Amino acid sequence: MNKTYKKTFISFILIVLLINLFPMTSHAANATIALSSSSVNVGDKVTVTVTFNANNIGAVSGNFTYNSDVLKFEDGTGMANTGIIMLTEMLSSASTASSLSATATFTALKEGTAAFEIKESQVYEDSDDDGGVLLGEPTAGVNINVKKPAPKPAPAPSQPSQPSQPSQPSQPPEPEPEPEPEPPNPVEEAVQVNIADNELFLWSDLSTVKIPDNFEVEEITYSDEEIEVAVGKEKGITLAYLTDEEGENGVFYVYDQATNNLYPYINYSTSATYTILQLESDLDLPEGYIPSELTLKDQAVQAWQHESNDQPDFYLLYAMNEAGEKDFYLFDQSEGTMQRFFDRTVVIEVEKQPEAQGFFEKLSEDSTLRAVFVSLIALSIVLLGLLVALYLKTYQKGKH
Repeated sequence: MNKTYKKTFISFILIVLLINLFPMTSHAANATIALSSSSVNVGDKVTVTVTFNANNIGAVSGNFTYNSDVLKFEDGTGMANTGIIMLTEMLSSASTASSLSATATFTALKEGTAAFEIKESQVYEDSDDDGGVLLGEPTAGVNINVKKPAPKPAPAPSQPSQPSQPSQPSQPPEPEPEPEPEPPNPVEEAVQVNIADNELFLWSDLSTVKIPDNFEVEEITYSDEEIEVAVGKEKGITLAYLTDEEGENGVFYVYDQATNNLYPYINYSTSATYTILQLESDLDLPEGYIPSELTLKDQAVQAWQHESNDQPDFYLLYAMNEAGEKDFYLFDQSEGTMQRFFDRTVVIEVEKQPEAQGFFEKLSEDSTLRAVFVSLIALSIVLLGLLVALYLKTYQKGKH
């Protein structure tokens, strides 16, 4: 029995060691791409939906590419025209997410085949650990075929008139409609501005621009020019639309009418969505913070860091939440989180202790102490006189 027990125990130990030698993969992630249509005509729009699947997804980041000569990027959720994918899902301890999706809408420019590819991506698990757990780095791709519109069918040939029927009087030909004038190029009527050493064009007409939700088009005066802007009544924010010289790569900029300043309109989403603002002129920066450099979604934003630089990953931002409330927020660059700023600086006032006084200073200020001191001196003089008299008396007796 003892030998059998020893063999069984040794076998169990060997199995445990073998299991530990081979790591088991418990996390996996994949990416799938869905199209609103895999074949479209020139001028049509096509929507690309990228879905990342895994257990307990917390965040996704990555890059995508497409044939820009065949497709034109129009709009996206979770995907930007710069080719960046950024998705975040804040999970509670009792909830899970098995997928996160991002969408992008394109316009077909010309005939051809456009390849849409996820070149690289990182899928992270929602975790309390720093950095989270990497679930996988999936890639995927799909082709979109763009073709010319089918030609319109030719009109049916007219039937010859029957000789038995009387000829009908000929109708005068209908006048051909005059061709509609081509719409003006928005860039030609745009206001040229210079932002961060880049020449951009501020559109004065937003009739062909998709306005963000909950915004309305209004007309204002900018640099003595009448332009149209998008105004968010609830949030109290004004947006202007700017493009490059070719009228492409259009983005909205926040327009601060008080300072006549333009800066990128950036919404940063964690568990909520925040609009990054520039510091208003009547607000004071919290003590101890100095200007710094921070880039979000390929755009430089106004940010500050503490002058001690003991936490280089934390930046102070001035932002507005979904309720339209403006405040300072701390942005953790490594975690990608936002937290409302609370100044924890505590000022402790220490009562200054009076300097110690000398004996003669105390004597000059305290009349009681002065009287005692004078009495002691007088008593000392009396005692000294008695000692001298006693000494002289003793000395004289000794001589006799």
